[in-house]
Amino acid sequence: MKQNSLAKLLSFLRAKPMIGGLEIADTALRFVVWDGKTFQMTGLKLLPGVVVGGQLKDKERFIAALKMLHAQILGEKKHRTKINAIISLSSIGVYTQVFTLPFIEGESLEKAVQLNIQMISPLDFSEAYSGWQFANKDEDKVRLEILSAFANKGVVDEFSGALHVAGFLVVAVESRALSLSRLLKEAGAGFDPTRSEVVMSVDGSGLDFLIIRHGQLHFDYFNSWHDIQGESKEISPDAFRAAVIRNLHQVLNFYNSHWQEPLDEIILATTGFHDEVVKIIQENFSIKIRDFELNTSQTVAPDWFVALGSAVRGLIPRRSDKEISLLGVDAQEEFGREQVLGFLRFWQVLMPAAAAIFMIAFAGVYFSLSNIDENLEADVASVNRGEQAQEMRGIESQISEFNRAVTLLSSVEKAATLKTILLQKISDFSGRTGVMISRIYYQSANSPIMISGSARSPDDLLAFKKLLEGEPTVKNIELPPSSVQVSPQGAVFSMSFSEAQASPR
Repeated sequence: MKQNSLAKLLSFLRAKPMIGGLEIADTALRFVVWDGKTFQMTGLKLLPGVVVGGQLKDKERFIAALKMLHAQILGEKKHRTKINAIISLSSIGVYTQVFTLPFIEGESLEKAVQLNIQMISPLDFSEAYSGWQFANKDEDKVRLEILSAFANKGVVDEFSGALHVAGFLVVAVESRALSLSRLLKEAGAGFDPTRSEVVMSVDGSGLDFLIIRHGQLHFDYFNSWHDIQGESKEISPDAFRAAVIRNLHQVLNFYNSHWQEPLDEIILATTGFHDEVVKIIQENFSIKIRDFELNTSQTVAPDWFVALGSAVRGLIPRRSDKEISLLGVDAQEEFGREQVLGFLRFWQVLMPAAAAIFMIAFAGVYFSLSNIDENLEADVASVNRGEQAQEMRGIESQISEFNRAVTLLSSVEKAATLKTILLQKISDFSGRTGVMISRIYYQSANSPIMISGSARSPDDLLAFKKLLEGEPTVKNIELPPSSVQVSPQGAVFSMSFSEAQASPR
């Protein structure tokens, strides 16, 4: 969970967005974010009936609670500032399943995975968000193990919409099981990725059982308190005891029927009833129990484990994050646009400020050298030796070179303003046509500007090109057919153009 020096610098300059983890449970909202030194934690209890069994029942009160949490995190004055967050839906039914494939790569792998996901989806595929990630590469059996996950599209969209209204920008959506397994892998005390583990979580959402193999989640079984309670007004001690025994039996039987590696212990994370749960397991199962503890210097209560696991994902660079996200395409595009706009705002502020600082510094040096020049001119009249005269000519040459540098800096400042305006135009055109820009490469004033990105359709890409063609500061646009790759998900492209010599408007 350490950031390298470049990441810290970019975070300080705000070129790298801060991304926290937000857990949404039936009873509470919990947000965790890394500030560079420690994890900052902000929580808020939800009123009864706002979220029930992972279903959003009172949207207005839920949005009001999110806005209150937003104010606690950033303060009242920054209510318009977006908070980037990895969302962990703690109570919603997220279905996970592992399937196997032979060793294949590239486009064939993608097609095979998508076909299998459609076949095993527990929901109508048109009504579900799905995702996948590698769980294991079995060299002995020459096969890949793929973890897939599914969530109801309508439920996820409803939560995403409320978060957007309240000022949160959703980066990814995942299950509580993925958050917990990531935290165990990255910060779990005594965790050994070569062993298989069963993790049992008992918190305000319900009972959750995870099977971890090779450091990756392979199975998740969640039983909410809402389901355990049923028609009763409350959960009795006998019902609680029966639920723990029944669910743990089912998970252990599932494990023994699928894998041969022995299970040595159960890792237990509880926010309450710790002693009761330990007693129930000891009386009914012959297996060791170990508490879920972290090897961090910062003390974190189990209540915060899910949000903390999501916050750890927020530290991963976006281009390197290949884990499951149950998020719609529109929300993904919104985050991409915000990143581009944030990048442009960063450079729009930095370039003029840096130019101004250099101008002030050069002006100070200029006046200092001017005084030196005047003093030297006064001494020239008394200089008779050729050696001193040669030294004076060298100093005069340095002063002339400095004056030339000051003039060059002024031209660089004007060029930086032109580049900022051009980048703003590109961002505007991409937002109007739905094109996502993933890379802008500018080498020098005499070299073409290269753009890479993706569009939802070839028509959107052509609309983006047409807008560029109508921009007077752009010329020589090249978009060869070989640089466009079309798929059912859209079009990936790369294009180039040159900057016309025009005055900024």
